[in-house]
Amino acid sequence: MSTLEQLNKGRSAVIESLSGTPGFVNRAAAMGFTPGARVTTVQNTRTLPLLVHLRDTLVAIDRHDAERIAIHEPSK
Repeated sequence: MSTLEQLNKGRSAVIESLSGTPGFVNRAAAMGFTPGARVTTVQNTRTLPLLVHLRDTLVAIDRHDAERIAIHEPSK
């Protein structure tokens, strides 16, 4: 399974699950990172946080946190 951190710019995926501490899971869920939500990468530069489009909002997420969000890319 892939993680959000691995999603290339311009690609979309569906969130499968979140892992990590309960604090992280609650915080990420409050921002809209929930299973079944569609996310599209706007920026994925190795030295900067990821910028993603999620639920009609542009969200910046730390790379370490993005590694805890499991995704799958739907087949076309």
